Parts: sequence; C-alpha cells; structure tokens
Amino acid sequence: MLTVSVYPAGHPHEGSSYPSQKILQTAWHRLEHARSSVNELDRIRNQISPSAQQQALQQQQQQQQQKHPSSATNGSAGGEAQ
Repeated sequence: MLTVSVYPAGHPHEGSSYPSQKILQTAWHRLEHARSSVNELDRIRNQISPSAQQQALQQQQQQQQQKHPSSATNGSAGGEAQ
C-alpha cells in the first residue's frame, strides 16, 4: 500500500530544497541591486567636475572644523605661537 502525505498548501515538504533555493535567489537579487546602486553612484560621481569635487571636500572640512573647533584652533594657535 502506498501512503501519501498531505501538507498544507504553500509549505514544501520536509526534504524539499525549495526554501534554500529561494533564499539563494533572494540573496543574488539583493547583490545585483546593490551592485547596480553602486554603479549608479559611481557614474554620478564621475559626472561631477573636479572643481565641484574640490568644493564638496572643502565644505566637508569646514563642517568638521565647526563640529570640533577646539582641535582646529589649538593646532593652529600652537603653530603660530612658536
């Protein structure tokens, strides 16, 4: 006599490799999405002119100095006093 096990719809049987395949497929999809996002950011970065990149760097440095004024003033004041 042949016994057939019945499982609820949507749930693969215990020995199925479907869940592992689905996890792998999802991981590959996420990886491809991350790659395309990085490529898009790289493309945008390369479109920015060198002068705009320099201005952005200067703004970042100014913001850092504003956040930590004591380290910037102490370093320059010590150099001027000597």
